[in-house]
Amino acid sequence: MNNTTIGYKNLHIDIYCLSSSLTFFFEIVDEKVIDTKEFREFEKNCIVSSLNQWIPTTTIDFEYFMSNLETENSYKPLGDQLLTYTLQEEESSPYFIDYQNWFIYLLYQQYQNDNNQICYVPIGFTKVYLHYTYPNKKRPKISQMLILPPYQRKGHGRRLLKSIYNDLRNDSRVQDITGIRNFSKRKGQEIISYFKKKDKFIALRDLVSLELCHTYLPDLFSKESINKVNRLTKEMIDKAQEQQTRRVYEMYFLRSINQNDDEQMKRFRLIVKQRLFHSIQSNKHPDLQITNLEIRKIYLITQYENVLQHYEYILETFDKHYYN
Repeated sequence: MNNTTIGYKNLHIDIYCLSSSLTFFFEIVDEKVIDTKEFREFEKNCIVSSLNQWIPTTTIDFEYFMSNLETENSYKPLGDQLLTYTLQEEESSPYFIDYQNWFIYLLYQQYQNDNNQICYVPIGFTKVYLHYTYPNKKRPKISQMLILPPYQRKGHGRRLLKSIYNDLRNDSRVQDITGIRNFSKRKGQEIISYFKKKDKFIALRDLVSLELCHTYLPDLFSKESINKVNRLTKEMIDKAQEQQTRRVYEMYFLRSINQNDDEQMKRFRLIVKQRLFHSIQSNKHPDLQITNLEIRKIYLITQYENVLQHYEYILETFDKHYYN
C-alpha cells in the first residue's frame, strides 16, 4: 500500500494466515505510539480497520485465531473467503460477481495433516463468463485469474488454464474461448486479464494453446503438415478464437522452419505482419488506426521483433516442459 501510517514509530506487523479459511491474525509491534496531542492536526491511523479494507477476515485476538485452527481441516465451503476478495484501486471491482452466467474454477491442494486428516488449501481461481452467441451457442470469456503468492511461479496458472480449456472443449455449446476487456492489478497478488498488452496471461494462453494443439491436433500442427499446407486452415481451429489460432499457427510455423534460412524467415515475417496489418485495419484496436505509411512501417517492424522474441520464449518453455 502507498498510504502513510500516522501515529506510530518503527511500525512492524506480523501476519499469520490459516490456509483453508484464510483467516488472518495480525500482531502489531512498534517502539512508540506517538502522542496525537502533540500533533493535533493529524489523526492516528487505526491499523486493523485499514487492513480490513484489504483483508476482511482479520483479528488481533490470538486465542480466537487458534480456536479456528482446531477446525481448519473441516472448513467449508472451500474457497468461500477467497472469492470475496475485492480490489481497492480505481476502476476495480470484486473478483466474484454473483450472476448466473459466471463460473468459478478453483484450484486447490489436497494433503494429509499430522492427524491423518485430509485437508484442502486454495491455490487460486479463475472467473469465466458464459456469453451468449446466436443462435444457440456460448462463448466463454476468461476474466481475472488469481494465484496466491506462496504458489506463484510454480506452473499453477498454466495448470488451471489448461483444465479450463479441457473442460470447455468437451461442451458442444461452446463456440470458442476468449477473454474479457478488464484489467486490475494489486501488489502481492498475481491477477491476470487477457486484453492488457504485454500481460502475463498472453504468454500463459499462448503456451497452453500450443500444448493443447500438440495434444489434440498433432496431425494438423505437425512439422510435416505445417510445411505442406503452408497456411492456416479451418480445421486448425478447435474451439479457440481465430486470432489465437493464428498465433498458434505462427508459433508452429516458426518451430518447423530453419531460422538461419532467409527465405523461410521471410515467409514467417510476412505471415506475422499480415496479421498485424489486419489488426491495424480492423476496428478492434481503434487507437492503432495508423494512416501514415512510414509510421505504419516502423510499427510493423517493431511489433514483428516483439512477436519473434515472444514466440521464441514460448517455444523454449514449451520444449522444456515436453522434452526435458
